[in-house]
Amino acid sequence: MVTIEVKSMPLNIELIKKASLLGPVPDDALRMHLSRGDFRIVRHERGSVLHLEGEQCTKLELILTGEIVVNHIPESGIY
Repeated sequence: MVTIEVKSMPLNIELIKKASLLGPVPDDALRMHLSRGDFRIVRHERGSVLHLEGEQCTKLELILTGEIVVNHIPESGIY
């Protein structure tokens, strides 16, 4: 499953198509995957923790807009 909350289907299709991995996929196929729940668009609040080290990867996640910061905080908590 690709984790990509849907407000406007046409806008989301345009955003998804900007991702080089999904750009070649026809619009109708993208709409189908969105409507079936195979693809989801998720918005995260600034400062959210998306994943923790050691978590099992169960899906492909694409950043459609914005940016992500990756931090490694040692067990001591001091970095």
